[in-house]
Amino acid sequence: NNNLTSFPGAVSRGSHSLEKLYLNLNTLTLHRGVFVAFPKLRILDLRSAINSRSLETGTFEMLTSLQELQLHDNMLTVEGSLCEVRSLRARNLQKLRLDLTFETAVARAIGITCGVGMS
Repeated sequence: NNNLTSFPGAVSRGSHSLEKLYLNLNTLTLHRGVFVAFPKLRILDLRSAINSRSLETGTFEMLTSLQELQLHDNMLTVEGSLCEVRSLRARNLQKLRLDLTFETAVARAIGITCGVGMS
């Protein structure tokens, strides 16, 4: 927990080879392309970190190497987040953790095994 409310651009400079990023326990507002400087990112932990009920379209664009995404313990809604998560599934995403009340139904709908294991 670094008490971050935004993701500073200075952090992303020179980080093209970063493979794991842990931003959990913050109150971040994420915008389109916020992770564009991390093309090799494989693991992204945003557990208890998002200060919004939805993910903006393009939040995870350019994360073509992302394999694991931790989104649990946030107040995300399906309506505001499902399309962004689904776009990752079309790439390399293998593990997703949502912890939403309707997680099982969502996981089946998009073909991802949530929480444990891989699809």
